[in-house]
Amino acid sequence: MMAVVKPFRGITYNFERFSDLGPLVTPPYDVISASEQEEFYRADPYNVIRLELARAKPTDSESDNRYTRAAETFRNWLREGVLLQARKPCFYITAHSYRVGEDLRTRWGIIARVKIEEEGSDVILPHEQTFPAHKTDRLKLMEASRAQFSQVFSVHEDPESVLQSIFSSCESIHPQASFSFKDGSSHRMWTMPDTETMRTIQNAFKNRPLYIADGHHRYETAGNYRNTVRGKGVAAEGDAHEYVMMYLSSIDDRGLTILPYHRLLTANAPFDPDAFAAGASEYFTVAPIRMEGVNEAGAIGAGLAEAGLQSPSFVVCTRRGGCCLLKLKPGAFEHMPEDMHPALRRLDVQVLSELVFQKTLGFTTQDMGNDQLFRFDSSIESCLAKVRSGDAEAAFLLNPTPIDDVREVAGAGLVMPRKSTFFHPKVLTGLVLNPLEDYESR
Repeated sequence: MMAVVKPFRGITYNFERFSDLGPLVTPPYDVISASEQEEFYRADPYNVIRLELARAKPTDSESDNRYTRAAETFRNWLREGVLLQARKPCFYITAHSYRVGEDLRTRWGIIARVKIEEEGSDVILPHEQTFPAHKTDRLKLMEASRAQFSQVFSVHEDPESVLQSIFSSCESIHPQASFSFKDGSSHRMWTMPDTETMRTIQNAFKNRPLYIADGHHRYETAGNYRNTVRGKGVAAEGDAHEYVMMYLSSIDDRGLTILPYHRLLTANAPFDPDAFAAGASEYFTVAPIRMEGVNEAGAIGAGLAEAGLQSPSFVVCTRRGGCCLLKLKPGAFEHMPEDMHPALRRLDVQVLSELVFQKTLGFTTQDMGNDQLFRFDSSIESCLAKVRSGDAEAAFLLNPTPIDDVREVAGAGLVMPRKSTFFHPKVLTGLVLNPLEDYESR
């Protein structure tokens, strides 16, 4: 069992032309709202949003659409020298520093190509469900551009801290890119072309599974793209389409933070807060929350964390009924599916799915995959604002999923409900792009 991790000739912005990548990069496409998409368009004419999530037009056709326009922009930027391909294969090492409250954290990672495994392999392990529509969208972009613009985020074990020693050595080297954002977070990136160091990095992944943290749809899409190319009879071992671009970080990195993915029930879904409270009381104790004159989001988060130490707990805030705390009653686990694996059965997000959304509210698993009914947000403050503005009928707030649970679920070959984890901060799109065909630097 060994993950095949390789250096590659990545494509980056021309560092001599762009000294500050801040106005050029974005988070992954799936957390960018329509208004944020427009903000990134305005940020800079060379912002990677034009590749990762290009605007759609009412006149889009098979030959002229957001995917073909992104591909054309990509090739134009390469011709113009906006983007450059590395002359030699290398690994890309990144350090992302940010604050959680008063705590300053730095998450280190490596951007590399990783061989896509065959289905059923125990080398690269997912932990969340995926949905076809998202994979179709990303596949169209890959086929048009013949490139990957954002990484799959995976975590791995590094018990001997082999990679950490390499990261520490980077501190004394001037990075190829260094920039920061208004929120105080900062980013540094180094290219690592040294042959001996590259060999050390590759050997560090021997007999180590990779757990997909974020980018399940991107990973499966890369596999679908590979299979399509293989089906044309032109694939060969070692070709670029046999690999996916990954960001790799240690599962024990102090800078690795997992936030919860709260659920928002949209205004398209019928919801009666009184009927809900009555139905939920079969499985949970239901207690109103009153917090006049306090930091409401902070108080909810603290109270939820405390309650979660005793049993799976949730805070539900509704547009017409205020907020209440739900704590699972003793013995209520018996209402969970008997044939469900214990690693899944005890997860807060699984309890929420089974006992709240399905048994209490009557939603199906298909309903929960419907973006017109359910949306997701990692911020309690943002969830409360959306409920009070009428953008959502209700918010279902939960505690984060521990990293050990992610490891256990993935290691057992299981998957959690969609959007069970929010690995924070998101890996930026635009640091490195992965070509699926050769381009020459200009």
